[in-house]
Amino acid sequence: MLALAEELQNISLACKRAGISRSHYYEIKDAFERYGAAGLAPAERRKPRMPNETPGEIVTRILEMTEQYPTRSYVFISQQLKLVGVGVSPAAVRAVWARHGLTLRHQRLLWLEQKTAARGGVLTEAQARLLRQWQGKTTDPQAHIEAPRSGYLLSQDTYFVGTIKGVGRIYMQSVVDAHCSLGFGKLYLSKVPMTAVDVLHERVLPFYEEHGVAIDHLLTDNELPSQSSGQIFSDLAVCQRFLRVFPSSGFRPS
Repeated sequence: MLALAEELQNISLACKRAGISRSHYYEIKDAFERYGAAGLAPAERRKPRMPNETPGEIVTRILEMTEQYPTRSYVFISQQLKLVGVGVSPAAVRAVWARHGLTLRHQRLLWLEQKTAARGGVLTEAQARLLRQWQGKTTDPQAHIEAPRSGYLLSQDTYFVGTIKGVGRIYMQSVVDAHCSLGFGKLYLSKVPMTAVDVLHERVLPFYEEHGVAIDHLLTDNELPSQSSGQIFSDLAVCQRFLRVFPSSGFRPS
């Protein structure tokens, strides 16, 4: 701008071409004469400090308490701080969490994992287990177990459905074919191992026999029914059916 005005020897014409006012031109000229080219660089604006912003020392205490109890709520953190003489509201704790990206429990666990690793420490077993559970829920949805045909791999699990007044707890035994997502289910009043066997005998095996499809593998978790996978295998063997039963942590199809 200054070079253009010097070249034209006409400030008004230079301002018109640049689309600025004469007063702005003189502001530019004054800044250049005072500070040189650095005076024309955009100035960084100071982040405003809000009058009700949580003081830095309180933020430090909140983060320290969060580090001790990463899985507890902001209400609990506020109560614990009050016990040690730091008066801070639950809303203030949550606001600090939000500014540091810690509003979700898994975010606090990841944050704690990074801090602990930087100090050369390790998470407690409970914290590590919770973190593994969250990581298991966020795995790639495209990842799957390869099942080349129907019947090659069935996945079985027990789910708590709910409670009905006068009846009690309701559980569902579910079995899903990993190849085609064909599902079977049956409701029970308990989750004893025999219910896992019953749904296979009554719903699953007859269907596959009717369609002439062989079943090779059964994948279970480590809950109560699958802990008795040996009993399931024996019960099925009595009926002259061949089925390999694996807990989910040790599935190795041959």
